[in-house]
Amino acid sequence: PGEQCDDGNNDAGDGCVACMLEAQSYPVGASQAGPIALSGDVALSGSRVLRLDSGQWVPVADLAGCGGNTPSAVALAGDWAFLGCAGTVEVHRRTGPNTWTFRDTLFGGTGFGLALAADGDVLVVGDPTDESAHVYRAVADVWTAEALLAPAAAGEGYATSVAVRGDRVAVGAPAAEMGAGAAYGYEFDG
Repeated sequence: PGEQCDDGNNDAGDGCVACMLEAQSYPVGASQAGPIALSGDVALSGSRVLRLDSGQWVPVADLAGCGGNTPSAVALAGDWAFLGCAGTVEVHRRTGPNTWTFRDTLFGGTGFGLALAADGDVLVVGDPTDESAHVYRAVADVWTAEALLAPAAAGEGYATSVAVRGDRVAVGAPAAEMGAGAAYGYEFDG
């Protein structure tokens, strides 16, 4: 808060986060705009993969997922990229520095994939239409359903947003608590 850039030219050496983000931006254009995910030196903007190279975001691959449509949600975890498409989630794996390979499609209801979060070997897929969150875990490079999370009461907008860190999952429900919203927390127990 209140941090100022050193010399006003917004270069990466200025030392403030806002300037560094502006200096490292990449204009993806309207056809590539969409949800964004970040993992280390890799970013996913819509279906386009960008890599941070010498302080600049450089496009390195286009996953061309979702039948050519912009994904509704994206997530990155290490060498894994996930694209939320209408009713499906496409799974891609990095197989070289700038090479990504399609690996699988996960299927669900109409809203499946409208919210995504990934961390390590855990993927959470939100389906706000069905008010459910699906937890997957990678075992030997195969993403397998591990848990189905649902609210105690319907009509909360459950799974509109999801988050994961390690074995902890949070699921957002913006209409819960009489419209005040709530986040439900879960922890893997075994």
